Amino acid sequence: MTEPIMKRAKGDGVEIQLAIWEGDGKQILCVHGLTANCRCWDVTASALAPRHLVLAMDLRGRGLSGKPPTGYSVEHHIQDIYYLMDDMGLERAVLMGHSLGAFVSLAFAAQHPERVERLVLCHRGLLSIRSQGGEEWCALQSPASPHRGGVFKHKEGGARRILSKGLW
Repeated sequence: MTEPIMKRAKGDGVEIQLAIWEGDGKQILCVHGLTANCRCWDVTASALAPRHLVLAMDLRGRGLSGKPPTGYSVEHHIQDIYYLMDDMGLERAVLMGHSLGAFVSLAFAAQHPERVERLVLCHRGLLSIRSQGGEEWCALQSPASPHRGGVFKHKEGGARRILSKGLW
């Protein structure tokens, strides 16, 4: 397993801890679940680097990121990702989220689709979020579903697949 480079980046008024595995391919930003930290991605990131640049963030209040007294909503996490991407010079990235990180990644993609190349959501069940335009986006991750791994945009009672399975 490869040891990452540890770095601090600017979030929305808070410092965000990053683990970075250097690589030349896609830029992948990993967002952990509620009780984890950036190091939960060690094995996955080691497998992806050096073919890809992998960055794993500690959400605010977790790991070695700043711990402000307030400001832990999904919107705060979305803003942290936005500022972190700017600080790291990432115009677009693959977002890979687990559990709460999957929900935050989906919400970020709904608000800032121009910044997301692809979404990888590691979570079981259905996540749903409304974009700024009022559109509802859902990610279906049930292992029993023939559409697992798909992200759907609901429109007028129907759903159509807009992102396909897989990272590459």
